[in-house]
Amino acid sequence: MDLMDKKSVKATSEKNGPSTYMVNKVLDRAILDAHYLPETLCIDEFKANTNEGKMAVAIADGDTGFLVEILPHLTTKCIGHFFEGFDQKERASVRYFCSDMSAMFIRAQKTWFPDATLCIDRFHVVKLATEAFNSVRRHVQNDESLPKPLRREMRKAWKLFLTRPEELERIDFEYAEKLADNRAALMSTLDLTEEEIAELSFMKPREARVAKVERLLEADPDLKCAYKLMHLFRNWSDMTWCAEKRDSLSNWISLAIRSGIPEMRRAAKSIKRNREGVLNGYKFNKTNATAEGLNNSIKVLKRTSYGFKTFERMRRRCLLSLGYMKIIKRGIKINGVKFEDPRG
Repeated sequence: MDLMDKKSVKATSEKNGPSTYMVNKVLDRAILDAHYLPETLCIDEFKANTNEGKMAVAIADGDTGFLVEILPHLTTKCIGHFFEGFDQKERASVRYFCSDMSAMFIRAQKTWFPDATLCIDRFHVVKLATEAFNSVRRHVQNDESLPKPLRREMRKAWKLFLTRPEELERIDFEYAEKLADNRAALMSTLDLTEEEIAELSFMKPREARVAKVERLLEADPDLKCAYKLMHLFRNWSDMTWCAEKRDSLSNWISLAIRSGIPEMRRAAKSIKRNREGVLNGYKFNKTNATAEGLNNSIKVLKRTSYGFKTFERMRRRCLLSLGYMKIIKRGIKINGVKFEDPRG
């Protein structure tokens, strides 16, 4: 079916003959309720912009990558109403509950899946530390007591701050090698001296990236401290799981809180509050990437369909393209059960 391939209703109508009204009628009567909970449950919010409201909730299967359900409201009541539709045995089949650090989602895990392991998405955790540094950087670059050229230079160098120091060293090394090769080529082909080459504007070496970052960081001690803490956390995130990882996280939290920088303190307290979930994400190698990826697919589907007026029609299109019918088409078993096409 063309609707399963993320084609618009209009494109499906033009290809197959029936009017868009008839195609929508078929879509509205499709049976799309798989009614199951996956072993690895991923949950995330996304922008729906339908008659039901601005935000909606996507629930996905982290093992198969399929969409399980879309909920119309980002509220505890709406999420709870959906999970109430499953008995205790069905909810007990969920082993891992993957989400970001949203208090609403964490509360849902504690309420409906107390036996499941909460796994906080690692990318959201790293993003939290990165955004804390960016807040410090924006505060410093808007400080009018600093020279305007320095603040402008700091604003343009935001990508350098986020690049790992070892990567900056590699870029500087490759640039120096390339510059040396160009200088040697000019000397051999044009028979130029070192003094003549030095007068060429395009052969003048630029400031090393590492040196530039270090110079800009000297503008404010809080900026320098936040930079060190951000990259220290990134290095911690790259560590493979081991017993020392738990102690290393505690040390980072302690350093961030003792730094006295409000942005870093808030990030550290948020990570400390959800420490077990954060560690579980690394320990069991579980992320919320499935839900995040499906959110992007839903955006593509909305763009292809020129938006949806009603939530129910968006839900049906998304489940048809990304969920239940895909499970049937590929013959995948969920919790040992193979779903059959209700149309026979």
